[in-house]
Amino acid sequence: MQSFLETVGLTSPETTTTTMSTTTSQSQYFTRDDVALNNIARYFEIGGKIKCWKAKQLIKYMNQRGGRVVFNDITAPKKTEWGTSLEAFEYLLEYQKNVNKELLDLHTVATKNNDYQLCDFIETEFLHDMVKHLEELGWICTNLRRVGKGVGEYVFDEQYFKNLDKVGHTLKWLTECMKKLDVNDSCVGTVGKTGIVDRIGDLILL
Repeated sequence: MQSFLETVGLTSPETTTTTMSTTTSQSQYFTRDDVALNNIARYFEIGGKIKCWKAKQLIKYMNQRGGRVVFNDITAPKKTEWGTSLEAFEYLLEYQKNVNKELLDLHTVATKNNDYQLCDFIETEFLHDMVKHLEELGWICTNLRRVGKGVGEYVFDEQYFKNLDKVGHTLKWLTECMKKLDVNDSCVGTVGKTGIVDRIGDLILL
């Protein structure tokens, strides 16, 4: 309990807007008729659903430990115009680095209070996945710089994001969700198709 009390004030100004709000803004931007990169938009949509699930896991854990959840106002994203896909992914990468720092700060507080259960929870449910996610975002940014704007951006949208099974970490995470929620393949469709994303979205959104 002391660990949770000491986390007050750990959130940085850079992350006062929820990841869900940010990725929803990015998703709607890339589905606009003057941007039209629908597969990238889908990636941001999935990312937001994953973060929503993670937040609910933390809330559940706090209740198990006798903590109390304090909800802040949900602020609007700082941006609504995201420019190129590279600019959007670079923004998300920096944002997630700040989130990762906050998780490490929380882990430090738990360690100081000898709260090994909280340490394990943060490591297992957040930090391990965050490392993979940051690597994935870095990989995407590197390749977007390589292909450039315009046609290169469009081709990358088609080749990398069209089949979700190529986006390794994201799809693996969704598959794990299926196992945890006891959802079989027959009710969500083939892995990599939109069916899995839509069904998981129904299960993990508010």
